[in-house]
Amino acid sequence: LTSNGSPVLPPHPNMAPNAIVSNCDIKSVSGRGVVAIDGGKTHISNCYIHDCAATGIYVGGSGSSAFVEQTDVLLNGNGNETARRGIARGHSGIYLEQGSAVLRDCNISSNSLTGISAVSSDNCSLVVENSDL
Repeated sequence: LTSNGSPVLPPHPNMAPNAIVSNCDIKSVSGRGVVAIDGGKTHISNCYIHDCAATGIYVGGSGSSAFVEQTDVLLNGNGNETARRGIARGHSGIYLEQGSAVLRDCNISSNSLTGISAVSSDNCSLVVENSDL
């Protein structure tokens, strides 16, 4: 919401979604923590993304991107047993299908499958700097 309580609307209906996530504790028993798809862009800083049933951060689709800094991505991908449409164990902390991701000064560890999975040789870019994997 804006300072006067009105909803924040994109400047143009055809504009790709952008998200800024800062100083948050993110957990999801039903799936992924943060998702950037279909050209969406996200900037994640100083967050704790943990215990997501599936992937902690998912980037998919051409033009999608995630810039992640000073963030811990831990203990994701262990599935769930209580959700209606259960999620199997075996997901990554960060899953880059298409698009780009920059990880700077992050801790990405103790996730179920891998810390980072980059699965496409097309339309995919990954930069990791000063991070613990």
